[in-house]
Amino acid sequence: YAIMNTALVLAPIAPHIAEEVYQHMGGKKLSVHMEDWPVCNNDLVDEDVEHSMSLIQNIVDIIAAERAKMKSKLRWPLLQVFVRGNDADVNKAVKTFDEVLAAQGNVKKIVYLGKDETPNVEKDFDDVAEGNKEWTSLIRQSYADFDPLVTRAMEERNELRVGERELGIDPKSGKVVKVRIGRYGPMVQIGTAEEEEKPLFATLPKDKSMASITLDEALELFKLPRTLGEYEGKPVVANTGRFGPYINHDKKFVSIPKGEDPLEISLERAIELILSKREAEEKSHLKTFDEEPELEIRAGRFGPYIAYKGKNYKIPKAQADRAAELTLEECRKIIETPAPSKTKTTRKKKA
Repeated sequence: YAIMNTALVLAPIAPHIAEEVYQHMGGKKLSVHMEDWPVCNNDLVDEDVEHSMSLIQNIVDIIAAERAKMKSKLRWPLLQVFVRGNDADVNKAVKTFDEVLAAQGNVKKIVYLGKDETPNVEKDFDDVAEGNKEWTSLIRQSYADFDPLVTRAMEERNELRVGERELGIDPKSGKVVKVRIGRYGPMVQIGTAEEEEKPLFATLPKDKSMASITLDEALELFKLPRTLGEYEGKPVVANTGRFGPYINHDKKFVSIPKGEDPLEISLERAIELILSKREAEEKSHLKTFDEEPELEIRAGRFGPYIAYKGKNYKIPKAQADRAAELTLEECRKIIETPAPSKTKTTRKKKA
């Protein structure tokens, strides 16, 4: 829902990107420019969540500011952060979205303190100063908590420093499976370039990490593309790409709707999607001319227009209602008539 509506809003500003996102997200019409402008659904707005996330963002900004003062880069994890306050809303936000706060600030542990509470470390230092606790035990405990984090961070850094991590062996081929940085980003690879048979590659999904992906998860990525069968004498293939799952048939792409799995979709369902997109395309073609094959009247998101030799010409409002009835001469006249230029008006400054 969010990605689709973002594509609609983005269309006038970045039409090519919006079009690609729209097609891969399963747009029902021929083009994103044929869709109506999205309307806000206030029923989906949770004011409590918005308020809590606003407070979380403020805390993240404070953490970032403190990091800047200490010259601590965001990729360096902090052991823990204490959030002090006596506001019930802040308390609720921190306890509800502590994982979000920890992820955004790259913090291992978030501790919320009331107005009169102090961090345990302050109390420990007071106990040492008053002679109630041995300082050596305090240092030993701090080291015991911090050392595993340092060790883990160094291991991950060493693995990712060279841009790859070995996951295991593919049980089918007996070849090494690893995740590495490729030309277009992180990817999973089966086999090596030194072997006689070329290695297989699969793009690493955005919800997977090079540091945490398992062998089983990596092997799942190689079940696509999946050939479903044939339609009209040509193969129908289910696959997934940068913007989601899709069907490939006759060198044309049809998005698989959200909620449907490319690993489970049937040939019958794929044919339904292919025919549905063809129908939408046919409805957008209002009129063609045998005398001028490159000229066509089409229906667009912002009204009917003339497509001619790779360019689009808007049909004036006075003629839009009868766009499908326009003659070739009328179309040529619209093409030859320059579009009115937009003039900017400037206010004169008063002396």
